[in-house]
Amino acid sequence: MDQQKLIKYVQSKNEFPIISDASKKARMVFLIDATSSMNIFFNELKVILPQIFTDLYETLKINKFDGLLYIKIVLYRNYSSSAN
Repeated sequence: MDQQKLIKYVQSKNEFPIISDASKKARMVFLIDATSSMNIFFNELKVILPQIFTDLYETLKINKFDGLLYIKIVLYRNYSSSAN
């Protein structure tokens, strides 16, 4: 996996979170495929996730973010099942 290509792709798809002026709140969701076929990436995820939060903190400082940031980390499995 070419890490630089991956970083460039993700950066092109993700912008700084939209902030509601009235509430000074922003939300971010990280979706993580937790199916067994992605098991090999979990060790890499443990390394990458702290770096993501460090980068996020720096981005918030640079953008002088003064508010609340809600972060959800969602692990999903069995995406072939129904909504029920």
